[in-house]
Amino acid sequence: MFFGKEDVEMARDTITYWFVEPRNTFTNQVIASRLAQQNQAGEDRQAVVMLDDRGKSPSVWQVDYSFVAELLRSKRTVSLDFRVYNRQGDRGPIRCWKFGGKKKKRVLVFR
Repeated sequence: MFFGKEDVEMARDTITYWFVEPRNTFTNQVIASRLAQQNQAGEDRQAVVMLDDRGKSPSVWQVDYSFVAELLRSKRTVSLDFRVYNRQGDRGPIRCWKFGGKKKKRVLVFR
């Protein structure tokens, strides 16, 4: 399958939006206070309910990827419980993003 020049340009212009779903009250408070510290809390950054690709409606915060990376780095030390979602473009459902999680350990067996 070959893509034309227009398809490639459209793919480059697609914006990825990031969302975080806190799974407990403590995590929600940490996210809200951290967004306020970074002056990112506002009308466009409030917790909203969105439809995901499985038909569920999680309550999520819209954040930047740098904020997602910061949460993933501090997940163990602060014991945060959250899920990360993303969406390509302005419309459509959000999708659960599992690449930020811990990878499964593999055991190599030599015969």
